[in-house]
Amino acid sequence: MNRSTNIAYLGVLIGVLLVSTSSAQEVTYAKHIRPIFVQHCVKCHGKKQRAELDLSTPTAILGGGESGQIVNAKKPKESLLYEVIHEGRMPPKGSKQLSAAQAKLIQRWVLSGAKFGTAGKKVVKRINQHDVLQILRLRCTVCHGRQEKAGGLDLRTKASILKGGKSGPAMVVGKPSDSLLLKRVHAGQMPPKSRLAAASVKPMEEPEIATVTKWIADGAYAAD
Repeated sequence: MNRSTNIAYLGVLIGVLLVSTSSAQEVTYAKHIRPIFVQHCVKCHGKKQRAELDLSTPTAILGGGESGQIVNAKKPKESLLYEVIHEGRMPPKGSKQLSAAQAKLIQRWVLSGAKFGTAGKKVVKRINQHDVLQILRLRCTVCHGRQEKAGGLDLRTKASILKGGKSGPAMVVGKPSDSLLLKRVHAGQMPPKSRLAAASVKPMEEPEIATVTKWIADGAYAAD
């Protein structure tokens, strides 16, 4: 080869290496993460929703589970998903384990912000039953849960909320203003003031009320 040919060949080679390096560094949900979840995770965290966690769609992933959100874009190393993969706690023993490369991909994806869409697209978190049930467990289920069902009302699941108690269904899907649950909250009757100290609970805060209201108004999405 002459000098000019060598230079041209070297330039092409460098370009190929740069493209390859860039591609190797980029971890995407669609190409890398979703196939891993399908192979290892959705059997337990799909329609079955063990721990109320669904990993089958971006919206469900953002919704989290009974332990709350599993990805934290602002503090990725504090993301529950990162922690359980990093510590080797998931998948659980007895299940098909992730390869070292797969575990590394998930960790890199979380650390890069756990992005789902392509450029110009944004996945918006939709309020789901898990967001609301966490609030109800904190504020209501001491009187309307496993140990006690005051008024025959159990607020631990969407189904039991719809079933309601002696006064009828606790919510009317799509109509928060007609939902008995919110009527009682706005009237200061839930939780009862007489039970606050004894039950060690506090009334819902405004952001919590807004979350429950929007959930009902938007159709009481179940994330399944």
